[in-house]
Amino acid sequence: MRLLFISHIFPDGNEPWRGIENIALLQALADRWDIRAVVPRPVGAFSRGQGWHPRAADVAFHPQFVAAPALRILGAGWDVRRTAGALRKPLDRLRRDWHFDAVLCASLLPDACAVSRLSREFQFRFVALAVRDES
Repeated sequence: MRLLFISHIFPDGNEPWRGIENIALLQALADRWDIRAVVPRPVGAFSRGQGWHPRAADVAFHPQFVAAPALRILGAGWDVRRTAGALRKPLDRLRRDWHFDAVLCASLLPDACAVSRLSREFQFRFVALAVRDES
């Protein structure tokens, strides 16, 4: 079965400690699931992101880093809509090339709320975990 993991709490080359607990979870599931990751990274409203790259240990999850414009001053609702918009294209591509059976989110705001907005459109089931973000 195929599992898509979505969370901004995922390590990269610049922040290798970020989301280590999520990597441990994915490694524990990897013997039963084929896993891919989409990582929405919050960026300023007019920024394109920073060329994120996975750590060598995480390449097996094929992480795709996505710039998700965020402006905390406008509130969580705005961030959720913008994150959903940023996730739409990567999810569409994955559904065509690598049909996933379920989605796992490891952050409620904005990730799981954005995924909730897209779940009906893309017709998938998802589970959300509330993980403490140490970043």
